[in-house]
Amino acid sequence: MRDDEKVADFLESPDLIPGRLLIMLDLLPEETWKDLGDKLGVNREKLKHIKTDCANQQENPASHVINIIYRSQPTMPIAKFEEHLTNIGRSDVAKKLDKISGKGTIYDLYEDLDLMRDVTSMLNGADNSQIKNYKDLADICGITIDEYESLQPPSAESPTKEVLDDIVRRKPTFTVEELITNFCDMKRVDVIEAISPYFVEEDMRAIKKKLKLI
Repeated sequence: MRDDEKVADFLESPDLIPGRLLIMLDLLPEETWKDLGDKLGVNREKLKHIKTDCANQQENPASHVINIIYRSQPTMPIAKFEEHLTNIGRSDVAKKLDKISGKGTIYDLYEDLDLMRDVTSMLNGADNSQIKNYKDLADICGITIDEYESLQPPSAESPTKEVLDDIVRRKPTFTVEELITNFCDMKRVDVIEAISPYFVEEDMRAIKKKLKLI
């Protein structure tokens, strides 16, 4: 594996390396992966949403519900979706959709990563008779519990992977070398050393020299 490999490919590697990196960062205080997020340009509001999503053992159920709506009605006007939200008493969420043109459809929401993060985070709250959540949205849209629960993973996601996935979506050419440089700036030499054996030795020596680690 080379250090100029794209992080997107690195995360899909069948080797143990991605898991080892994620464990090292996930198991330390949350500030660790938040620091990584800051370094990679992920804003603080989004990091807060990532924490919420990953604390939820069903990952992001509101996203699954919206995905089902999108797949079944890809041309649903955004005004209709706002109407559904208002009808379950979530006009606060509906207001988030103001940035989408009145002629927009649910596709525009589905494709807007930041807006999807905001909307789903607001709908992922615990069951509360006063504040409706994704279950109520599913119900008003005619989606059964079995439909959206069947899509949910059995355990929480990795916050570090959420951070990396977010930056990869925005910078698909982001390389492992850039990531290693970020770890150096964070003074996380331990992470660099842990993943070094999985890369071409001369490549790692070159980048360590460049970063004055040797």
